[in-house]
Amino acid sequence: ALALTGADRPLREMLRVRGKGGKERIVPLLQAARDAVERYAELCPYALTEDAPLFRAVRGGALSPRMAQDLMQRLR
Repeated sequence: ALALTGADRPLREMLRVRGKGGKERIVPLLQAARDAVERYAELCPYALTEDAPLFRAVRGGALSPRMAQDLMQRLR
């Protein structure tokens, strides 16, 4: 998800993900998840251009995997 850019919007029903070892997987996306991403995009204070990352950190840069891990840890 952290590799998504503005060009990937709107999200489709299936998402092609490249995992460990370059292995590619096709992952289904629930409508609720697609709606949540669109809502996030509407509220995002940064321009979501086609080449810019979809998920942003506080200062507008790309959200790193470590930042996402820390957030998930706090939410748990």
